[in-house]
Amino acid sequence: MTAGLSDDLIISAINSSPGTYNTSADGLIALKGAGATDKVVAAILVKSNGGSVSAASASPTAAPSAPTLPPGIDSEGIYYKDSSGTWQDVTAEVVNFKTGGVVKHVASVGIVKGDLNGHIGGGKSKLALKAPASFIIYLPEGRSPGEYHSCGCE
Repeated sequence: MTAGLSDDLIISAINSSPGTYNTSADGLIALKGAGATDKVVAAILVKSNGGSVSAASASPTAAPSAPTLPPGIDSEGIYYKDSSGTWQDVTAEVVNFKTGGVVKHVASVGIVKGDLNGHIGGGKSKLALKAPASFIIYLPEGRSPGEYHSCGCE
C-alpha cells in the first residue's frame, strides 16, 4: 500500500475493526493492484472467515482456504471481463514482430532506441476491449506469469 503503513499496523487494524471484506477474485486483484502484501491479503482472508491472525503469523499459507475462481475460469489461460461482467478466454492471435526506427536511432546518436512493432494478421485484432480492462492469468501452482506461453508450443 502506498500510505507507508507497516504490515503489522494494517493487520492489527483488520483484526480490531468490524466489517466485511471482498475476498472474491476481483477483490483480491484490486488489493494486490493497490499494493497490498501477501501478509495483508492473508489476514483479510482469515478475518473474512471469522478468524484473527497476528502480524507475525500472517502469511499466504495462514489462509484457511484459497478463494474460489469466478465462473467461466476453469482451465489454465488468460481471461478478460467482458462488458456484461462475465469472464471470457483470451484467444490466441498470431502477431508478427518487426523492428524499426533505425533512422531515428542513428539520427539521435543512440538516444532514441529502435522500435518493435507488432502486426496482427488481417490488420485488426479479434479482441477489442475498452479501458480499463480486467484480466486474470490462471496458472498451475508453482508457475509465474513470466513463464506463461499461450502459443501452445511448449
